[in-house]
Formats: sequence, C-alpha cells, structure tokens
Amino acid sequence: MGTSPGQFGLGFPEYGLYPAQYRFRTIRVTASLRASVAGFSLPCSQVPAFREVVEPSRPSALDVALSVVMLLSLLLCLLSLIACVLSQAQIQTFWPAAAPIAVRSPYLNVWQTAISTNDYPISWNGSVLGWVGLIRVDGSTYRWLGNNFDMTGSVGAGCNVTFTEVTPTRTIQTVQAGPMNMTLTFLSPIEPSDWVKQSMPFSYLAVEFASTDGKQHDVQLYSDISAEWVSANKGYVAEWSTNQTDNMVYHAIKLQQARAFDEEYQQAADGTAYYAMSLGYGQSVGWQSCQDTVCYETFYGSGALSSKNDNDTFRAISTDLPVFAFSVDFGSVSGTQSPVVWTVGYVRDPSIEYTLLEDVTTLRPYYTSQYSNAQDVVETFLSDYNDALSRAEALDSQVQSAASNVSSGSQYYNMLSLAARQTFGALDLTTSGGSTRFFMKDIGYSSRVTPVETLYAALPMFLYFNASMVKPFLLPLLEQQNTSYTAQYAARDIGTSYPVVSEPSAEANEGIEQSGNMLIMVLAHATYSSDSTLLQAYYSLLKTWADYLVSNALYPANQLSVDTESTASNSTNLALKGIIGIQAMANISAVLGRDEDAQHYSSVATQYTETWRTLAMPSDSTHIIPTYGDASSAWSLSYNMYAHTLLSLNLLDEKIFTGVTTYYQGLFQSGANYTYGLPLDSDHDTLGSPAWMSLTAAALTDTGVRQQMLSHLWEFASSSVTSAPFASRYSVSNGSYIGGTASPAQGALFAPLVLSGNRLNGSQGPPSTGSSSDSSGKHRTLVAAIVGGVVGGVVGLILIALGALFFYRRRRVRTTAIEPYPSPVLPEKDVDATASPSRLLLLRKHSSPASVTGNTSFIGGTPSSISAPMVTQNAPASVIVLGNPPSVISSDTATSSAPARSVPAPALASPPTPTVYDRSAPTGFAPLSSSSSRPSEPLGAAGSVTVSSPLPSASTGREDPEIQSPDAAPKLSQDRDAELASLRNDMQQLRQELRRVVPVLERLEEPPPDYWSQ
Repeated sequence: MGTSPGQFGLGFPEYGLYPAQYRFRTIRVTASLRASVAGFSLPCSQVPAFREVVEPSRPSALDVALSVVMLLSLLLCLLSLIACVLSQAQIQTFWPAAAPIAVRSPYLNVWQTAISTNDYPISWNGSVLGWVGLIRVDGSTYRWLGNNFDMTGSVGAGCNVTFTEVTPTRTIQTVQAGPMNMTLTFLSPIEPSDWVKQSMPFSYLAVEFASTDGKQHDVQLYSDISAEWVSANKGYVAEWSTNQTDNMVYHAIKLQQARAFDEEYQQAADGTAYYAMSLGYGQSVGWQSCQDTVCYETFYGSGALSSKNDNDTFRAISTDLPVFAFSVDFGSVSGTQSPVVWTVGYVRDPSIEYTLLEDVTTLRPYYTSQYSNAQDVVETFLSDYNDALSRAEALDSQVQSAASNVSSGSQYYNMLSLAARQTFGALDLTTSGGSTRFFMKDIGYSSRVTPVETLYAALPMFLYFNASMVKPFLLPLLEQQNTSYTAQYAARDIGTSYPVVSEPSAEANEGIEQSGNMLIMVLAHATYSSDSTLLQAYYSLLKTWADYLVSNALYPANQLSVDTESTASNSTNLALKGIIGIQAMANISAVLGRDEDAQHYSSVATQYTETWRTLAMPSDSTHIIPTYGDASSAWSLSYNMYAHTLLSLNLLDEKIFTGVTTYYQGLFQSGANYTYGLPLDSDHDTLGSPAWMSLTAAALTDTGVRQQMLSHLWEFASSSVTSAPFASRYSVSNGSYIGGTASPAQGALFAPLVLSGNRLNGSQGPPSTGSSSDSSGKHRTLVAAIVGGVVGGVVGLILIALGALFFYRRRRVRTTAIEPYPSPVLPEKDVDATASPSRLLLLRKHSSPASVTGNTSFIGGTPSSISAPMVTQNAPASVIVLGNPPSVISSDTATSSAPARSVPAPALASPPTPTVYDRSAPTGFAPLSSSSSRPSEPLGAAGSVTVSSPLPSASTGREDPEIQSPDAAPKLSQDRDAELASLRNDMQQLRQELRRVVPVLERLEEPPPDYWSQ
C-alpha cells in the first residue's frame, strides 16, 4: 500500500518529514558519497566545482572505468528516486464504511464512520460518543477528532484526514492541522496468549505531530470524552470524579443510578468510563471537568486547562454536556519526541450474571484474578503502551504475512483486520472459583448470549489465534445443557438478554443446525488444542445430540435456516452439516477409545453421505443444489464443506470439491451481477454473507478461484455504500446493508488462514499470564525509502555532473585553476572570527611522459592547514593534487589577517618513489614498504593507501628547494604525517557536521564504533 505526501513522517520537521505512519525497523543510510581519497570519504556536499584548460587526448582506461561506474551509480540513483517517489505517493485503497478506534468488549465498541472527515465517534449501533481532540498552533485551534459544530467561530477548521489504515490491532490516521501534520494511533490490543491483558476493557489513543514547514511553533494539545460514554439515554444523570496518583491522572464517570446487568439501546447501564493520561509530561499537563463549550473556550483562549474539578454539579447527560478533558502545553516545538498517550475504557465489575442449577452468581472480569481494583488496572494498562505497541506490531505483521500466503496483495489482510477487531470486540472473559468462561454478545442482531451459530462462524479466528480460547466458550454451553435441559438437540444460546445467562434457549426448528455446530466445534477444539477434557466430561450429552442427528439429519424437516431466516425442508446444506456432525461424533468416540460407538456413527455417516450425494448433486457432481429435488440449474454455496476439510474427514471425495470449485468459477464468468461476491444460493440471488462466503472459499481446491471470491468480498468490505461497520449480511449486487452490523460472525474470514497451516499460536495448553514483553516498544519509522531516495537523488545529481565531465573530456589537463570552494558546513579551525571561510583548492596532475604514475585520478579533498597557490584572499585553504598514486602538497597556513603569501604553482615532473602506508595504524599512516614499481592495489583499496611525494612547481619548472634538500627528508615525512592526520581530523569534523545538518542520520541505527575510521 502506498502513501500520499506527508504520510511517512519521520519526526524531522526541518525537512518537511512528518510523524510516522508506519513503524518498521530502520536501516543505516550513509549520506556521504564514498569516493576513496587517501582513505577518506568525500561527502557529497564537498564535491568541488572546477574549470579546466584542456588539450586533445584519448580517454584513459581510468576515465572509461569511472564512466561505467558512474552510469551504474546513476541507474541505482534513479531507482532510488523512483522508490522515494512511490513511498511518498501512498494512495489509500481500502475504504471501510467505518473504522474501529476503541473496540475491546461489547460495551467498549467505538467506531469512526467518517474516516475521511472526522466526526464524533459512535458505538457500534450508532449512538454518539463524545470524543474530541484539538490542537492549538500559534494561537489557532484545529479539531482532529470529533467535530466543532458547538464551537465558536474562533476555532479553526476541521483537520483534513489524509490517510487511514486499519490493522488487526490499530487504526492509524494522518491528519493535517494547519502547519502541523499529525498521526493518530488508536490501539486496541489483541492478547491471545495473555488472558489477563486480553480481559482489560481499555484502549489507547496516541498522538504525534511535526511541522510541515520546518519551523517551530507554539503548540498545545487537548482531548476529552463526554458523559455520553455511560449511557445512550441522555436524560440519565451522571456523576464523576477526577483522581491523581504518582504516575497518572484520570477521570471516572458513571450513572448516578446504575442498573446492574441492564442495557439501554445496546449500551450498558452499570459501568464506569475512564479517561486517563500519564503525568510524565511534567507541569505541562492540565485537566478539567466542565461543560463542553467551556472547556473548548478555555483551551483555545489560553491553550491550558485549570487542572481542577470545577464542574461538581451532577446532572443529566444532555444538560450542559459535561466533558472530561486533558491538555498538554509543548511550548515552541517543531514536533513530538514521543507520542502523547491517553487510555480510554469502560469497566463493568461484575460483568456477567450467571445462573446454573437455579444458583445465581456473578462473574467478574478475568483480570481481577491479579488486580484488586480498577485504578490499578488503568495504571498498569497506561504504563504498558510501549510494550503493547510492540506486541501489536508483531501480531499485525504475523497476520499480514500469513494472509499474503493465502491471497496475494493486501485485500485479504484488510478484511482480516476488520474481522479480528469485530470478533474480539464482542467478548467478555470472566473468572469465578478458578473457572474461566468466555461469553459472546450477538452484536448486530440481538442481545443473545453466545449465539451458537455465530460462535460456529467465528471459530476459525479463535483456532488461528489460540485454539485454547475455544474451551471457555464451550464450557458454559455444555454445562448449561448438562443439567435440567431436556431437549434432545443442542440449544441456540444460553440467554436472550446479554449479559444475563439465564438458561439455554431451545428451538426445535434449529435442532440440526445447532447440534451439528456443537459437535463440530467440540471436536475442532480437541483436535487443534490437543485437549480432550470436554469430550470426556460431556460425552453423554454429545452422544445425545449425535443420536438426534442420526434420526433427523439426512432429511431435514421444517428446519429454520439461520442464513436466510426462512423455514424449509430437505435443505442440502443443512443435511451435510448434520452428516458431518455424526462423523464428528465418531471421531470423538475414537479419541476416547469407545470403538463400538465410533464404528456405529462412522457407518451411519458414510451411508448418509452416499444418499446425500445422489440427492444433493446433479449426476455430473459439479455443484450442490439448494434442496432435494431442485432443478440442476439451481445451486447454493457449499459452506458446510469447510467443516469436512477442517476436521480432515473422509466422507466426500476430491471430485466433489473440484467440481464445485469449477462451477463457482463459471458463475463469476457468467456475466451475472456478482460485483460483491456470490449470494447464498440461486433462490436468494442478492443475499450475501461474508462468513459463509469465506468458509466456501477456504474449501475450494483452486487458489485462483479462492482469491477471486475473496476479492469480490473485499469490494464490499471496502465500499462506502453504507456507514455501518462491516456487516454480515448485504446485497451482492449493490453492496447495500441488510443486517449484522459489526457482527463477530466475521471471524469466519480466518477460515482460509487456518487451513493454510499458518496459525498464530502453535503451542497448546493454558494461556500465559506472564509479564509484559521485553520489547522496548519504541516507535519505528520507515526511513529507508525516504532518506534513501533523498540521498540517492543528491548523489545522482552529483554523479551526473561528474559523468558529464568524463564523457566530454577529450583533452588532457595542462593546468587546472580551481575556483575556491567555500565550505558551507565546516567551521574554520584556528582562524580568527573575521577570517574568510575555509577554501578547498584542488589541482589535477599534468600527464607527463616522464611520469611513472600514469593517468590522473578523481580530484577531491578536505580543508586543511596549507596555503593555496594563486589565491589572494585572506583564507586558509587546502591543495590536494591526486593521481595514481595521489600527491599532497603541504605548506604553511595563513592564520592571521596578514595577506597570504603568493605560492607559485608546482611544476609537473616525475615524482619520487611512492611509499605505501598502513591505513590501520592507530595514529596517522605508518609506512609499510617502499618500491620503485607501481603498487598493485588500486586507489582506495582497503588496508593501505599509496601516497607519493609532492610534485615540483608547475609555474617555474624548478624543483622546490625545501622539498629537494636532503636535510628536508625527515621534515617532509613529519609534514606528511601531520598533514594526513589533519585531513582525517577535518574529515571527521565534516562528518559530524553533516550529521548535525542532516538530522535524519541521527535517527538511524548507530554504526559500529570503527565505522567512521574505515
């Protein structure tokens, strides 16, 4: 997925780089062009400009080699620039109707429907939840969460939402607020291996920002929630308090007259809403509870809240709407160094009323097994943000990788992200007397407790994340029906009004559906978790359901289809589920060593399968018809075939799976209006179900057809025809909403993932309740693409210029007068403040027949303490004349305001014998050997560098008397060592200065200690 401009913020406002949209590990990017000159790197900012006086000559071998290298380098630079452009041109391709922003439980289930223009968030059923975010920049206020309908005209316009990404654990938005680019991370952790953390009904909001103009601005941040979080009935009276600990401050809001285990418009009436933030920001943190408009006006007037609870009059939610706010004053900054984090949550303790054998008890949240009060949970959760983010990033990455193995591209991962949030957002995990139980609310349809058909649909997701999670779901279903429950078939749920578990609800017209569901789920749990305890404990109950299927499954009579909500007889899909349930019982019996039962149920299932095949399929076995006796042109989705594959049964042969796969491929190619996928059957030609379509796709034998089916389903998930969260029923022709808002049944989307073998938690056994991850959780930024592109672009331009010089050079250099080049970065060393900047002067050696070094090399160098020839400015400078081997001319430094002495240009003659120096010597270059032959290593080879003696004067043709004097040899060696040491020190300074000027490098991983010395 790409980004739009400003999506990748790296927190470097000086260069218009914005807060991080993605967090990946950084890689080291070197911002200097590694042109080896006497063992040094030549920074790209120091590549000189020069003028040459030329004479005709053929290009040398070195020229050709360098030209080839430059062409290759240019190609790499162009590719780098293209990568940079693509990385900065990210285009949002997934547009869900609503994005989950705080989804952790049935009553902390908050969505953002306007993902392109922020509005007030809502609960899953549409009730408005006041959650506002403001940023004040240089006195102007902008809204980045919620809306400003109730604000005065002095509040700036709403922020532009430039990008929204949804992952299994996070919703990440980038918004533009005047000169500030902001990144909002809504993190709802998924902790499948730590059930204490998973049971905490809290979520995070983290905010980062950076200026887009590279300047510092006076910035304050604000966020609040309203009393609307405690009830959808705005006439109820709320009460609140603000509390402070050593590490945090938090608001707590609840109804003045709470009603235990009661709902109002799908919102609980017995919980406490929390909004908390850390005090780690020091004195800059403020908080206040007040009427919404009062808080807003206080903030945009002064940028700070009063840090007091001055709104003590408890009142109806709709009366002078009370809000509970925080502010942070950053002063004059260009961006955040670390995110500002808030924790929001809704706590219900106890959370489930549970009746068993007429004994009514209350079940508490699972985290109470370790925490005695809600304040401790809030503080623990808030302080765990960095580690929670690291775990979330790792989980998202694992899901994304597994999804890519099932279906190429990001579409399947997009749908899994929504499905995971919805399914986990419908759960309560409880504990009582050492017994752990999961409960699911029938979100999107009713208030039923753990609807069996929905749990069956969501089963693949739990098998993927941690198969051990299935047992706490099945336990209350089994124990409830193992007591006074007298029906011979399985119940459809264990309560009609969440969160009250009253008794199993039995419906005769759902007997085959629910009995088959239960037997399949019990066996799937035992198979994927290697835990058969439920099989042993409830074998008699399971056998009762299996016997019911033996009597009724082959010819289902007057059975309600939970998919179409219509009653029919002889449904082929329903019959197949019943037959698979019978075979599941055979396998259960075999696991427990009940061989006689195993043989009996297996024999029945095999016989029923043969009969079913002749009645449910045409003679060519190409597809499944909806009911016995239908015309051969009728068809239905064969989603119950998935259970056959999931349990590795042998009832259906491969020909059947291949036939239906080919048939569905033909339906997509038929020209019918299946824009958003296939309907449930030909009788209901517009009714679509993401759950059953996912199960069908998982059972197909052809990867291409499976991916095609998932792609059509993605079209619905990414459509904005409706504003409802990802629905479980819709029209396949136009994508319109039919029912099932935010239903946990979407966990079925994980069905292909489970069959692929890429399960997240391969280990079995009890869940971990250990400590937090050791990961630091620090933010990671995608630096490589942007920095690499920028640096590559600069280097590319330089190489283009250098390549042009070599390609167009057709004459030898006779003399070269170099334009003095002032260093824009490196401050002058040991020079008066009034002196001119350092100058870099470079000469190219003349090609002389007497020369033993051959062609000249690339010219480069760094400022050093020698005077420049032919320069009358009062400025220290360096002269480096490079060949193969290179030569360095050393002279005195003009360090005062006196005019620099005129130094004649050196004459070009045969240089003395070169000396090889050890580059690895700790101080300077230690001589290794002397030879009259040319060294075998090329210029810049690792380990050594060849440095020749200085050349004679070019202007007079006479040798320099100081250099040629026999007594000057020791002094010359010392001067060389000193000069080279000075050059290296200057280069080190230049690198340090470069790192200061280009702070991008400071954010990358630190290089090894000896990196800069190489």
